[in-house]
Amino acid sequence: MSPIDIRPQATPPMITRSGLPERVALQLERLISGMNISAGEKLPGERTLGRNLNVSRTMLRDAIRILEGRGIVSVQPGRGIFVVDAGLAKTIEAVSDHLVRQDMKATDLVEARRLLEGEIGYLAATRRSKEHVLLLRESCQLMERLINDGAEFMREDLRFHGLMAEAAGNQLFPIWMQPIIMTLLQISPSSVSRDRRLRVLECHKAIYTAIEAGKPVAARKAVDKHIDQFVADVGMARGGPAR
Repeated sequence: MSPIDIRPQATPPMITRSGLPERVALQLERLISGMNISAGEKLPGERTLGRNLNVSRTMLRDAIRILEGRGIVSVQPGRGIFVVDAGLAKTIEAVSDHLVRQDMKATDLVEARRLLEGEIGYLAATRRSKEHVLLLRESCQLMERLINDGAEFMREDLRFHGLMAEAAGNQLFPIWMQPIIMTLLQISPSSVSRDRRLRVLECHKAIYTAIEAGKPVAARKAVDKHIDQFVADVGMARGGPAR
């Protein structure tokens, strides 16, 4: 299928770095939703998108990463950027909002995460493709560069877990996992401490290494250690206080 054509009616004003990538992501999302694009359709290349939105390539990539983390687009190395089912993204967001409104126990969320994500790590190490490995490695590298930017780091943190769920090869896993991770990050965002972000990064590197090496047991252990680190960082204990 050929790339879709996105042409703004007028040239938008240049968005500066101070405008934040979220503004570009919102602009791109509105273009996608406003054109009734079907899931699976390919977007134009980065150069065309950047020219049409009048933004730099770096800022465009930041915006695309945000939309990918939200499940709106999928970046496939060597193939391009594809639109994901918008209904799925809205479902994930709705479930996360519901969990927050219900004042869900953090211990319940962690217990569910431990059960699901351990198996996701195991299967990701078994089923991952070269593209999945590349995306997970790039995510770790990006988190390292974002170590001093709490909000951007947290966003990439969420994206890493989404990529791992995709690598596991089961379409239900992102639906189950993303709302849990999103809610936990809202309860205790990783932006609160640079030291904590460093610990998250090291855990992600360990998970990536096990998945890349095709070691499912090691991947499951690395995920469990990551969750243990999260529990320690937020002052929880297994079976301990609800919040």
